[in-house]
Amino acid sequence: MFFIFLGLLSCVLSFQFLIVYCRALLAESAQVELSPTTISDFCLKEDEASGDDFARIVALARMCQETEEERSLRFVQIYYCLLTPILQLSVTLGPRLAKRVQHEKRACTHFAAVILEKRIARARQLLKDA
Repeated sequence: MFFIFLGLLSCVLSFQFLIVYCRALLAESAQVELSPTTISDFCLKEDEASGDDFARIVALARMCQETEEERSLRFVQIYYCLLTPILQLSVTLGPRLAKRVQHEKRACTHFAAVILEKRIARARQLLKDA
């Protein structure tokens, strides 16, 4: 019984750490303003980026050369996947929670767009140096 409790406790703490870590990553990327070129090239609306664009932006980022932020992108993907069923439940629970979850999904999309912009800039720099 103790081992079951210990296992559950470690799962809950790991889950909590994932949420805190992802929210810290999203807060850090929120400080980065996307360039007008990136916004227009990838059909993003600066203040209204849809959380539904996340999969498309991540797929584009995966096409670029992988960098050190690959792990953080995977963590944010897990966080985004956890938000999807919460959004479906929050529609019935209340509009305030649904609005908060939509905001988090938009933050995930912004995070992916920031990573994509960095990867494209790095690729352009490699092309320029070659």
